[in-house]
Amino acid sequence: MAAQQVVVQSNPKWQFLMALGLDGRNRDHQALYWIMKSEAIKVYDAQLMGNRAALKPQYAREPPPFSANQFSETAFGNAVKSIVKSACSQTHGLYDQGANQGQPNWVARWILYHVCRYRDGRNKKAARSKNFHDDDNITEALPPPPPAAGEL
Repeated sequence: MAAQQVVVQSNPKWQFLMALGLDGRNRDHQALYWIMKSEAIKVYDAQLMGNRAALKPQYAREPPPFSANQFSETAFGNAVKSIVKSACSQTHGLYDQGANQGQPNWVARWILYHVCRYRDGRNKKAARSKNFHDDDNITEALPPPPPAAGEL
């Protein structure tokens, strides 16, 4: 079944989590997110990192690390498919939500884009912390909780 809302890869993590029915404040949901991120990192490391053959021709001479937009759509799409195909039983259902007939899986694409984004050197926060396994604090930039009953 496709998710109700497709989240574009530039959207923040809280919108991504919300679209999947996950809450960034829930420890179990945080763990699922980390598993998905780990799955994407494995594919990134195996198929994209330092792989000049995966680049668009105009970027073939660029030094690594590479940004997501430097990879050919074929290479990036194959990596997205690999993430979905190799998903563990805990995350498979989340990737299933990203299936749109004839379109790349938006869930795996979002995760892979963010793996690339925080490894390509553009994110100063990640570079300072040397944290290439996650892009930011899981609860950072979450929308405020709804008001309690009687506070309206």
